[in-house]
Amino acid sequence: MTAWLNKHKKVDLLQLADVARLQLEDGLLKDEVVSALDDHLRANASALSSNAAFTGYYERSGSPAGRTPGRRTTRAATAAPDVLDNEPRSTRRRRVPYVKQESPESPVNFDATPQRRSDAVAGADVQTPATTQHIASNTHLPESPLPASPAAVADVIERQEKIVGTKLWDAWLATGVLQWLLCVRELASSVVGVESFALAIEVLFLQYAIVPWSYAFDTPAISAIGLNAQPVYVPNAFVLLEPHFWSVVLLWLSTSVLAPLAVAHLFNFTTRSNSTRSTEETAVEKPASRADPLTYNVVKALVTYIVYTKGARFGLISDNAVTWVEAALPGGQNCQLIGAGIGALTTIYEAVLSR
Repeated sequence: MTAWLNKHKKVDLLQLADVARLQLEDGLLKDEVVSALDDHLRANASALSSNAAFTGYYERSGSPAGRTPGRRTTRAATAAPDVLDNEPRSTRRRRVPYVKQESPESPVNFDATPQRRSDAVAGADVQTPATTQHIASNTHLPESPLPASPAAVADVIERQEKIVGTKLWDAWLATGVLQWLLCVRELASSVVGVESFALAIEVLFLQYAIVPWSYAFDTPAISAIGLNAQPVYVPNAFVLLEPHFWSVVLLWLSTSVLAPLAVAHLFNFTTRSNSTRSTEETAVEKPASRADPLTYNVVKALVTYIVYTKGARFGLISDNAVTWVEAALPGGQNCQLIGAGIGALTTIYEAVLSR
């Protein structure tokens, strides 16, 4: 019955075709498979009706192969007396061969007395519940001997890859490294970040030049992995008590940080630009900077040129301190000038992007 077959998937129908020994061509649609399998099951009902895989098909169909032996015998036996009495010739042609061919396990003797026929019918009715229960318990498809299709395997692999990728991404987010990297990028992508990076380079080289490093201890040797003892050096904190250290630090701090910041705070053009934009309806008001970054870089370059190149001391700066600063920084005063130039270009570029 096609209704029972249509409830199955195409893969299950192909498995049923293998059980029924039906050869199908490749590339058939589901409807074509259903039609071919239905014709094959109808043509081979006597051989396949006893197979548990097709019990549901023959139970739903109205063919004699799908009926239980008890019911077939009951109907045949009940109708036998009238048929034999009224139409004997017609009964021998249609009824008798039909019952003997499809129900060899429970034959009915039409020549017997009515009492014997009633006993046969009663015996057949007694067997009907057990037969029905046995058929219902076996209405399951056999396990498929065929392997999974490549498409199904590919779908399973793709789902597993998505699950693993999601778990790895969640673990990466749980570490907090991504948030930290985004924060660092946000700070570095600004004028303040560029200025801080330039000053950090100057501080690193200046500290390496004026702060001595003293031997502290050796790390323990690990012979199992072939690691020898390594000496450990730490900065000598006693240099903080020397006036030479403070003269060099204050000179660099005044020329690179304090003097440029003071002038940039006084000549701050960002406050005026912010007040002008606030009068426009479409402009977005931004908080003004406490120090103008462009003014800061211009003043830093001017002070560096006056103090280190022209030799202006103002009666406060020693030549020894100037020499130490120039020797400590890579390229001398050019390091400070290059840093100021990069900061000025970054300020102009950011201002152009914000327009």
